[in-house]
Amino acid sequence: MPAGRVSTEQDAPDLASIASVSGTAGWAGAATAGQTLLIHGAGSTVGYAAVQIALIRGARVVATAGQTYARRLRDLGATVTAYGDGLVERVNVISDGLVDLVLDTAPVGGPIAGTFPLQDWRAAMEISLSGHARGKLLLLP
Repeated sequence: MPAGRVSTEQDAPDLASIASVSGTAGWAGAATAGQTLLIHGAGSTVGYAAVQIALIRGARVVATAGQTYARRLRDLGATVTAYGDGLVERVNVISDGLVDLVLDTAPVGGPIAGTFPLQDWRAAMEISLSGHARGKLLLLP
């Protein structure tokens, strides 16, 4: 398959996630050369994409991640620190106390508050905007 093309064998949730990941990670594009960007949850799909975008833009990336993805993130050029106690202090040392931008992509656990057929997206959006979802809202094809 040529680069930049999507397989017709991918289902709707897979295709939707591509747009979601790239759109959210695109916030890292606000970083400019010389700035320091903290990406919390850099081992997540969105975080990993954001790290790459920020590095391409010339930003210095401080990434929080677990051991599973730490080496890959370091190989990209990010400075990685673990989650947990002392995180703020470690980030301050790594960044010399200056972080220009923060992107929190750490996965949030919790229950699924509801599922909606795709055509009922407005109802899901209203619940989401109300702040009373108490969990994840999923749109299904």
